[in-house]
Parts: sequence; C-alpha cells; structure tokens
Amino acid sequence: MSRSILFYVQYLLGIGHLQRSRHIANALAREGWAVTLVCGGAPVAELAADPSIRVVQLPPIRARDARFQLEGSAGRPIDDALREARRAALLAAFAGARPDAVIIEGFPFARRAFRFELDPLIAAVRATAPRPRVICSARDIVVTRDDPARHREIVARVRQDFDAVMVHGDPALIPFEASFPAAPDIADRLIYTGYVSPPAEPASETPSATGDGVVGCCLPAPICPRPSSRRYAGRRPPGSLSSASGGILPACCGIAGYRSARPATTPSSTSSPRGPERCWCRSRPSARPSS
Repeated sequence: MSRSILFYVQYLLGIGHLQRSRHIANALAREGWAVTLVCGGAPVAELAADPSIRVVQLPPIRARDARFQLEGSAGRPIDDALREARRAALLAAFAGARPDAVIIEGFPFARRAFRFELDPLIAAVRATAPRPRVICSARDIVVTRDDPARHREIVARVRQDFDAVMVHGDPALIPFEASFPAAPDIADRLIYTGYVSPPAEPASETPSATGDGVVGCCLPAPICPRPSSRRYAGRRPPGSLSSASGGILPACCGIAGYRSARPATTPSSTSSPRGPERCWCRSRPSARPSS
C-alpha cells in the first residue's frame, strides 16, 4: 500500500528552511513514501530536477529584508488575490496527494502571517476521514516573542491541531525549552530527530555558516575557525558579501558563491544567528598569514 506525505515549507529570506525540508523529504522518499513538497518561497531550479519528490510551487512570497515585510513576485505587496491563489493551490495539492500525514514547517511557532492558507489546510485535514496526522517540523531554536500569552497561544494550537512536533536537534546540546519556555506543556508531542544533514563523507575541511539570505550577507568580518577561510555567500554574488562587509574582510578570507550541496565536512560551532542550515562555508588549512 502506497504511503503519502504532504510537506509544506515557506522560506522567506534564504533557502535554509527549504534545504532542511528537502533533505527530510528525500529521506522519506528513500523509505518508500510518496512525498509532495509544497514550496511557498521563490522557485529554486534544482528542485524541479529532483525525481524523488513531487514539487508544487505556490505563487511565491518572500521577505523584502530583515524586517520581514512580505512581498510577492516583482516586489509587489501581497493582496487578497495572491492569498486566494495560494490557498486554492495548497488545498488542491492536499486533495491530489491524499496524504497519510501533513508536515508543516515552522507553524505554529513561526509563519503566523500565513494562517490565511494554513488554517484552511488544517481544517481540510480535520474534515478528512480517516484523518491524516498533522506534524510540525521545527528547528531546535525557534524565534518567538518573549510573551507568555503568545506562548500559551502556541501551546493551545499544538495541543488542538498537531499530533507531533519534530524538533530537529539534540536536547543534550540545546533543549527546545531554551528558546521556547513553554515546551514542557507540549512535552508529550515533542520528538527530537537529531540534526538534519545530507549524507557526508569524511573530509579535512571545517564548515562555518554565514547565512544564505539578505541577513547573512550583511554580517561583518567573518569568525574563522582557522586562519585561512572561504566564506560561501549563499545565492548572492560573492561581490555583494564583500561590499556588505564594508571591505573589512581579512586577507586570509576568500569568498565563494552558492553551492547546490554543501561540502562533505565536519560542522563547526560558527553559524549565522538564524542557524547552520542556511548556507555553508569552509575553512581550509594553509600557512598562517604573516603578522
């Protein structure tokens, strides 16, 4: 009997959330699941060439900058027509997939601005018999307001609508309650999966993340785990990172552009504020620069 999953992911600034979701979708496909990956951000060309998953591209919405002002294609503000087009496409994808489970990336810890399409999706799930499982896919560190009322709202939503919350991390390193204090109230829903990464082979290089989107490329001088480093600037041209850094990158640092797959490496502790899955850069051994 075929098993099916609908996986919804909305990425706004870079493609880190998409890459993590794609790795999970690929792993599920290898286990025999039919996976429909619904993408709400800007189209990514290599997804269309991935034969293991079915990709449904919603009319894209992205964040203009780190203030998270949302816009549609060509920089237009989102309007009711765009919301309706996305809502209809998402519900059609759900009807077509007839999934045994629906995975929603981030929500309800994040992506509240997308309740206009997620609330109808969850309602459609609840109206289906037998009811598919609803699962949240969340990174180990979530960003929410330091507001007990907001935390209670999230807890109530999880308990009402979600069968499980997959936390992609290790509680021995960073417990979920470190960033979401109300985590004990949903402890029976939490499933720690470990960190998500594509299969890697041993290598002598050490990665450090700078960020894929408009935030990461504005970081100042890099924190290099070794004296010689190569920073990957995500999908932005290498020159944009150098310019955003004000020309203060050390001579020992090189800059490279987007890579569709990160190098096989051992992760370092250096990452962007929004997480190590956003993009990868690598440091390589070389002679220490003269002082």
